[in-house]
Amino acid sequence: SPALATTMLTLDVDQLTHNSSEIVLADVTSVEVLADQPGVPLTKLTVDVAESLKGSLSGSVEILSPGFPGAPAFASGEQLVLFLHSADGVHVLTGFQQGRFGVRADGSLDRAIPGAQRTAGENTLDELVRAIQAAN
Repeated sequence: SPALATTMLTLDVDQLTHNSSEIVLADVTSVEVLADQPGVPLTKLTVDVAESLKGSLSGSVEILSPGFPGAPAFASGEQLVLFLHSADGVHVLTGFQQGRFGVRADGSLDRAIPGAQRTAGENTLDELVRAIQAAN
């Protein structure tokens, strides 16, 4: 049987910023798995943009993400910083799960990438915003 795998180059905050057309601080309002489509299942994430850190997204925005095991996980009520690549009105995460930073109540970040080494700008929301501004 075939072996399915994904190889991913590690991106730091500077690279994520440069490779993203949009970066937002947003609250997740809904998560829906679109499994009835042909091909790879997709997760449709709807967020309310609290702040646009790069680009001009505002209001309610839909983001598509692969919905297979190992893909980024999302839950309603989460606050996230999302690095996005947008084209023709479709928004997807930059660098797969690397473009998802969860924001905890104390302002610390959850990058949720197994085995990833944290670098400057990845420990708190304030640090991340400063790193994005410096790279922008």
